[in-house]
Amino acid sequence: MSACFLIWAGGVTRHGDVIGIHRPAFANAAYVPTHVLRGWELASRREVTGYLLRHGIPPAIVNRMYTTPTSSIYFLEEGELARLR
Repeated sequence: MSACFLIWAGGVTRHGDVIGIHRPAFANAAYVPTHVLRGWELASRREVTGYLLRHGIPPAIVNRMYTTPTSSIYFLEEGELARLR
């Protein structure tokens, strides 16, 4: 669901009533040295944040995404969705 948010955010038009977000995660992260994983996370955060901001996603929602654990999901509220459409 959260990967779909990135696609939805880049859409020419945005439809949908249920949009969930959470901090991105890397598959197989348990097999990567911590210092390498940290570098990947920092680079990913820069890229994803820039992408979302360029597509008009407010910083508050980007921050909410990064403060929601990967094991959870935050569903955007109707007011948030209305501002993004």
